[in-house]
Amino acid sequence: MFKIYAIAYFYVWRLLHDVNITATIMRKTRLEAFSDGVIAIIITIMVLELKIPEEANWEALQPIIPLFLTYALSFVLIAIY
Repeated sequence: MFKIYAIAYFYVWRLLHDVNITATIMRKTRLEAFSDGVIAIIITIMVLELKIPEEANWEALQPIIPLFLTYALSFVLIAIY
């Protein structure tokens, strides 16, 4: 009878010990996933500011070039984070 209790105690202790290790790892991965989601939302909101030119030629793109370069720089700075 004592042997059964000792084995059960060992398995419960091992389960609780493994859960603590897993919980510590999960906290870090959840924080990383949350920050990745926030960055993705920020980049999506930034791209909504880009307007499509009315014509399909290179002259129509010239007024948009400074805005696009600003977006590209912001994208790089956020992606580095």
